[in-house]
Amino acid sequence: MNDTTLSLSFNPHHAKKLFQTIVAFEVCLVILYLMDHLLLSFGEPHQMIDLDKEMNFPSWFSSVQLFFIGFFLLLQLFKIPKVEHFPISFICIIALGFIFLSLDESISFHENLTFKFVSVEWLPRFKNNHGLWIPIYLAMIVTFLFSSRKLIVDLWKHYRKELIIFSTGMISFLIGGVVLEIISYEYLRFNESSKAYLLEVAMEEGLEMIGASFMLYASLLLALH
Repeated sequence: MNDTTLSLSFNPHHAKKLFQTIVAFEVCLVILYLMDHLLLSFGEPHQMIDLDKEMNFPSWFSSVQLFFIGFFLLLQLFKIPKVEHFPISFICIIALGFIFLSLDESISFHENLTFKFVSVEWLPRFKNNHGLWIPIYLAMIVTFLFSSRKLIVDLWKHYRKELIIFSTGMISFLIGGVVLEIISYEYLRFNESSKAYLLEVAMEEGLEMIGASFMLYASLLLALH
């Protein structure tokens, strides 16, 4: 009997096509959200495509994306020649951070954090006690990046293309998830049916999803090295 070998060929070209497909899908989600709120109502499916709600399709989709960013980064731990430039803890912290964000997207941990610390008066916050999670999350991110600055420089030397793609995604993700969220807290939450608020949600969630797609693409390229 002849041995039969099943091989799956997945290369950077396929990863790019997958990235482009995911981004196109995300653009469609944003367009559907705007059409539903500004032009016509989809009735029953409304809740399942509402970018401003939790526990629906866009929320689950974002959660899955964030999980796979962490998953593909964790794969680097099994490729010793490629990881020797960086401590295992460095990769683990980043990967587990994205897996945590995946869970956060599903269970809204950051919102619960706001409720928990609302009585801590010295914590900075926005109108109506919104966004207490933002300084906490940002402080952790800045501390990690500062303490890892030499490793990031080393990463730039060995994986420049992947780091540029990943950084582009991170910037997009932070603009959507932090900058636009702050604008929403300060100026738009008083009227959540206004066109300005709806457009802000579309931009915020769109930038978050597309940013995650860039980071997923970079993580997949790393896994293919």
